[in-house]
Amino acid sequence: MRHAWIFVMLFCACRTTYDPPPGVSPYATVILRITAKLDLPSGCQQPEAIEAALLIDGSSDECPLQVERDRLDLVINGECAEVSTGAQRTFTLSYFVRQGAQRVLVGESVGRADLVKPDSLVVQVVFDSSVASLKPKTEALSTETDAEKDRFNCDRLGVDRCANPKASGAVIDVDDCSNLEELCKGTLFSATTDDCP
Repeated sequence: MRHAWIFVMLFCACRTTYDPPPGVSPYATVILRITAKLDLPSGCQQPEAIEAALLIDGSSDECPLQVERDRLDLVINGECAEVSTGAQRTFTLSYFVRQGAQRVLVGESVGRADLVKPDSLVVQVVFDSSVASLKPKTEALSTETDAEKDRFNCDRLGVDRCANPKASGAVIDVDDCSNLEELCKGTLFSATTDDCP
């Protein structure tokens, strides 16, 4: 998993007259305003199926975000309210599609931000994909664990585990397309063995 400091810009939406003690934020909670981008493979046919959500460490609830198509990319925007301050926070931005009750990951970005003592009620969080460490991960490396490979290629063993996670079958890698690549090809939830360049 990649960790990086997210570039955070602070600005004041509404300033209070309360003067906190030195080193203490006047805000117990803040609103996060999220911006991100997911680059799509060339010729991607099904990006409208992709959803996005932000998980903030210390919380069990995800914050759903809006996803819009912008030529060859998906642009993600949204707000997460009542985020506790007073600590460094890790943010996990997940891109996924659904097949019935099954949720399949197609991309993920992980970053950190300092919310120890923000001086603004609204904190802008930008997952800047031009920064290598914040670019969404869409496939596992060959050196990563089988579990991590399965997260980004749910049918790499040649069985349809994307729609049926309990399916059994081949025990070697036979499908080398990421979930995102297969979604774009229209084969993510079909019993096909795909080969991607």
